[in-house]
Amino acid sequence: MHKLCCILAGLLTPVCMIHTDNYRVLTSCPGLIMKRQFIALIIRDVTKVDCGRTCTEDDSCESFHYDSTSRSCHLNTDFDNGHCSKMEFNSEMIYYFKVKVCMNGGILQSNSRCRCVNGYVGSKCQRLMRDCKEGFAAGFGYGHGEYFIKPASASTPFKVFCRMWFGGRTILQWRKESFSEPFNRSWAEYRDGFGRLGGDQWLGLEKMYHICKPGTVMLGIEIRFENTPNDYKQQQYFNFSLSNEKDGYRMYFSYSEGTGRNAMGDSLTPLKHCAFSTYDQDNDNSEQNCAVRFGSGFWFNACADCNPNGHLDRQKKRRRTSDSDYFWTYDLGDRVPYIASMWLG
Repeated sequence: MHKLCCILAGLLTPVCMIHTDNYRVLTSCPGLIMKRQFIALIIRDVTKVDCGRTCTEDDSCESFHYDSTSRSCHLNTDFDNGHCSKMEFNSEMIYYFKVKVCMNGGILQSNSRCRCVNGYVGSKCQRLMRDCKEGFAAGFGYGHGEYFIKPASASTPFKVFCRMWFGGRTILQWRKESFSEPFNRSWAEYRDGFGRLGGDQWLGLEKMYHICKPGTVMLGIEIRFENTPNDYKQQQYFNFSLSNEKDGYRMYFSYSEGTGRNAMGDSLTPLKHCAFSTYDQDNDNSEQNCAVRFGSGFWFNACADCNPNGHLDRQKKRRRTSDSDYFWTYDLGDRVPYIASMWLG
């Protein structure tokens, strides 16, 4: 069936079905194929169907050449749909380009590329973004707001709040409401998440685990003492990841950096490799339950020099009065922030 379809393609220029994509033979540029600089990969001794399938499964592949005699396949990073300006002579290979069909509400533009919407990415808008960073990098102009994402290891999509600036940020924790969401929660609540997306929230350890699984993401922490643009402190932790629930969602990262003169200081390095703890699941390395003492869930060791999920009542110029307050010893001392957030980017 595939052979018949592709033989007819050269005569009638119909759409030739190869795997799940549609391809068309370009009859307006006979005897021409894409120039060498557009060939990304050469595969030998394959069928035309496998050549097309490989192009289908690679978002960067826009077209392919196939030589039925030598069974050679060229995968191309660009395409020419009739101008012939990107092509050169070749009498042995046949050029096929994708007939673009934008999926999930995507819009086919005049340059034959899809403009995706609603958090979808890919050459045909065929899948949801894996995190907000990927959505930002896709270049579709996604703004701040709620989106469904699907990390590679997650079985189903889930909703997050994205801040689409500075490379795209997936919000993990936000403490900004006048009446702060209580953060002294159970293991199940910290695992699954709580609060309101876009308001005070904790995204959930299981979701964080899937987003971080590649081990190449960055954890950012930011606090503000006043609600003004330049009054902030920030710290970043690179190659951040978590182990799975069975292992206690242990925290890993390779190194930390502050943001210039706005550096927040590093209070997490002593907690590397520690499991997460809550009042009903004590995984810390202390004789006491640090989550009970600090009134929050976190990656406690014995216990910690910080408490980012501690009590935060958003009073300006407030000082720490107990271990259950939000605090970050290095380098904020006993100052308590007015607004706080954590994100992955």
